Amino acid sequence: MRVMRFMDETGDRAITLDDPKSLQDAEDRFNDLVILKKTHRAMDTKGKGPISRFEDAGEETLVFPNLVGG
Repeated sequence: MRVMRFMDETGDRAITLDDPKSLQDAEDRFNDLVILKKTHRAMDTKGKGPISRFEDAGEETLVFPNLVGG
């Protein structure tokens, strides 16, 4: 079962990609954060990444805020 985890200021939200509605929800959120706003990165939990296309997401994918050093 494929899972996409989104980490943001509200916490950690996991979306299981097991039906058309959840699949569309995850794709919309991925495109908004990673593609349009460019505020987040995506990486497969097996070390594949960065992922820049929703179609390339693996079995479990993390979407997390960009890290900023100071």
